[in-house]
Amino acid sequence: QYSNGQSYSISSPRVVLAMGSTMVRTGDRALIEQTLIHEIAHGGMSQSLGKDALPETPWLSQAHSGGSVTDEPLAYIEGWAEFVGSYFTGRTTIAGDPARSIESNWYAKRSDGNFKSASELIRTEGWNATILYWIATQARDQNAMWKMSQVMSRTRPQSTMQLLSNLVRYFPELAPTVNRVLYQSSGGQISS
Repeated sequence: QYSNGQSYSISSPRVVLAMGSTMVRTGDRALIEQTLIHEIAHGGMSQSLGKDALPETPWLSQAHSGGSVTDEPLAYIEGWAEFVGSYFTGRTTIAGDPARSIESNWYAKRSDGNFKSASELIRTEGWNATILYWIATQARDQNAMWKMSQVMSRTRPQSTMQLLSNLVRYFPELAPTVNRVLYQSSGGQISS
């Protein structure tokens, strides 16, 4: 509500970026650009799924990071946004994580270097971003990014695994890439 008593409401997605945030104050232009794209991706997901069909998760208002193991809905929501930010900026890491973390599959491993379990992987936003990025870049000539967006709008998946299952159903030509990426990025634990 405005100070003059008038009310307002927002019925479409919007980008919220606190100009005084620590991230903005770093002055890291690449990080700021990636964050803006990330926030726009949240709006795109909201438009694709419909604001009443967004995945629900108690983790949404809690602290999380690329390597955090949370739940499938948050890993999907944040993984999608991190993927889109990386895809369009070429900055393949999340926030202050090591450079090229998405390209190197860094989020799939524990601190001891061993792979997380399959259950942990599908609940890790950085790994979700990694597999979407790998699929989109390895099948770029097949328009994988556009196809993922189309499937999101048509089927309203509630997790990354549902998105990928629907992707190969609608676009079977992507099945070899999706299967290879899931298998390789999970240390052989997951295939579609």
